[in-house]
Amino acid sequence: MLLPLRIGHVRAFEMFVLGEPVNAERAVSWGIANRAVPPSELHSIARATAVSIAARAPASVVATKSLMRDQSVMLARMSEETGHFVRQLKSAEFKEAFSAFSERRAPDFSKFG
Repeated sequence: MLLPLRIGHVRAFEMFVLGEPVNAERAVSWGIANRAVPPSELHSIARATAVSIAARAPASVVATKSLMRDQSVMLARMSEETGHFVRQLKSAEFKEAFSAFSERRAPDFSKFG
């Protein structure tokens, strides 16, 4: 729900369906990451950011985060996604994917349409 709102339907669909990684620079340009940092600096920058947030008034931080999202909409979407996920776990497509994984072969979804 949130990713298509952030980066657009076309990009989000591509990410979900193809499952290809998104590099740091692209994530920043799409607005799904705040910044890209060199791997050697990642730990120290993440720690400094966490320390900065921890120094703020906790209730204000929680309230700010809470106000930025409509919790009821998110919970409804999570419930809908759970229903889809449970149905997929019972599907023939899942059985084929799991069998292929177990047998160390590529799944053949050509018989599903």
